[in-house]
Amino acid sequence: MKRFRLALSSTQRLSRLWDWRVPVLLMILGGAYLFDPPLWDAISVSPQRRVEPLKQRIAELDKRIKAAPTPSTADLKELATLEKGRIDAEHTIRTTAVQAIAGLFVVFTAIIGWKNLQATNEKQIAERFSKAIEQLGNDNIHVRLGGIYALEQITKDDEERYYWQVLETLTSYVRERSPWPPKTPTKHSSLVESVMAATESNNEDTVPSLPTDIQAVMIVLSRRKHHYGHHLEPHRLDLRKVDLRGLQLPEGAELRGIDFSEANLRQAILESANLQQAILESTNLQQADLQNADLQQVSLLFANLQLINLNSANLQQAFLKGADLQLADLGEANLQQASLVLGNLQQVGLWEANLQQTNLASADLQRANLRQANLQGAKLISANLQQAFLRGTNLQQAFLGGANLHQTFLESAKLQGTQFKETNPEVIKQFGKHEAIGLTWEQVEQAAGYTEELLPDYLLEQRRTASGEEGEKPRS
Repeated sequence: MKRFRLALSSTQRLSRLWDWRVPVLLMILGGAYLFDPPLWDAISVSPQRRVEPLKQRIAELDKRIKAAPTPSTADLKELATLEKGRIDAEHTIRTTAVQAIAGLFVVFTAIIGWKNLQATNEKQIAERFSKAIEQLGNDNIHVRLGGIYALEQITKDDEERYYWQVLETLTSYVRERSPWPPKTPTKHSSLVESVMAATESNNEDTVPSLPTDIQAVMIVLSRRKHHYGHHLEPHRLDLRKVDLRGLQLPEGAELRGIDFSEANLRQAILESANLQQAILESTNLQQADLQNADLQQVSLLFANLQLINLNSANLQQAFLKGADLQLADLGEANLQQASLVLGNLQQVGLWEANLQQTNLASADLQRANLRQANLQGAKLISANLQQAFLRGTNLQQAFLGGANLHQTFLESAKLQGTQFKETNPEVIKQFGKHEAIGLTWEQVEQAAGYTEELLPDYLLEQRRTASGEEGEKPRS
């Protein structure tokens, strides 16, 4: 039975050998035949055929010597020379053939060695991946951290096979260990503790510390090599409904294309982060720091952005419909072609911001600071700009139909081509106090409830001149 097993084992080894090694050798020989005929000749042509002319000459000379009564010295000398040449030729051919075969053997051995090394590396990485997954379930935080960083290294060592697997594993880890809202609320031993906990939860300035392992996973994800749209990252990373309050990432964190829908990122520090094409719908970013962040084409539908720091951030073509930006800082931010329809922007800071062609229809901008902001071509239809500060603001070609401009401060605002159709007539009184640049009576005439008596002096005079009205001259 033992011999049978040994024989079977030997047969299996030979079978595995034939699986790829023999075909490789055959391919090498075929390549030699096709691309290097001299090498193939050295291997395949027998020495007898290569030295046949010498042998024929030697035979003829030997026959002549035997037929002659007395062999000549020249014939004997030539015979010796030919015989030596034959021996040397046969030796050279055999040596060449041996060297060629030895070379093929070296190549074949190298290929076998490379294949074995590759198989060994793949096996080792598979074992490391399996071990790292086990570490993630360990109760010891240090063991879990080791597993997290081991997975990150695996994405570098075998990117093609493990990159997406590792990302899916890590995002699943965050969703399981840090969900929002929490799966099981903390149990309190007394009524006093319950009241204190409730007070802390309602305190906007207090957030719990983010667990070390969750922080580590987010750092690993933020420095990944690729992003959504690359063939190794075919889908968005799923971080929906996760608790990331107090998250702190290094400047320039790579978060492109990640889905953070309904996640809690309150007081997160994401300065200069790249969030292009990310999804942050109904996400809580209250009091977060995203100054200089890139949020181009980001979806922030109904997101909570109260007191957020978006100073100098890029929100070009971002979708912020229904978002709450109350008391947010968007100074010098780029909101060109963004959509803020129905947005709450009460007391928001938009000084020197770029709002060209931005859609602010029905947005609430009460007491907002839009000093020297660029609202050229913006849509402010039915927007609430009551008590807003628009000193030096560019409103050229803007649409203000139905907007509430009660007590709006428009000193030095640029209003060339601005449309006021159905605008609150109180705006006319304000123009009397704070002269705007480029305003004409034709524009104001579009306002609902227009009466000439409300026109400021400089517009009233313009109106009279245009209509050809002149004061009566006193009679002499």
